[in-house]
Amino acid sequence: MRHYLSTKTALMLGLLLAAASAAPVQAQDQNAINRAQAFLNANTRGRDVLSYVHAGSTYRGHTYQQRVGVKGKPGDFALIYRFNWENDGISDVAFLCDGAGIVYEVQVTYTNAVLQQPFAVANLSINLLGNALLGAFRNQMQPEEIQRAQQFIDSANARALLGMSLRLQQSFGR
Repeated sequence: MRHYLSTKTALMLGLLLAAASAAPVQAQDQNAINRAQAFLNANTRGRDVLSYVHAGSTYRGHTYQQRVGVKGKPGDFALIYRFNWENDGISDVAFLCDGAGIVYEVQVTYTNAVLQQPFAVANLSINLLGNALLGAFRNQMQPEEIQRAQQFIDSANARALLGMSLRLQQSFGR
C-alpha cells in the first residue's frame, strides 16, 4: 500500500506537532502516565479505538510509540500509539491526557490509508455508535455530558465521540 497522508490528516499532524513540546516527565507526572498507558495498552481498548478510527477494519494490534507534552497545557501529555489494521494499514493515534492521566482528546497523526480515511466510516454510522455510548453511560452522565454527546451524534463527529467514550470508560473503570 502506498503511503498517503490526506490534507486533513496532515493538518491534524501539524497541529499536534505545533502543540507538542519535548518537556521532560516530572516525577509526580509518572503516575498519570502509567495510569493512561495501563488504560490504553489493552487489546480490547485497541479494538474499540479502531472501531471508530477505521470502522469495519480488522484489528492487528497496537503499540506504544512515544509521549510528548502539550504546549500551553502544563502537566498535560499525549501518548502516541501505532495501530496496525487489515493487511498493511498503519495509523498513529495521539491520546491527549490531562495531568491525572485521563484521556480527553484523540488525534490521528499519521495514516497510510488511501480509501478508508480515519473516522470516515464511523462518521457515516455515528447514530448507531453514539446511541450505544449514550445507552451505556446515560445513568452516570451529567445532563451537560448527555447534551454534548447528542451534539457530537447530531454533527456526525466520531473523533469527538471517541474522546468522550474513552474519558467516560476511564472515569468509570470500564
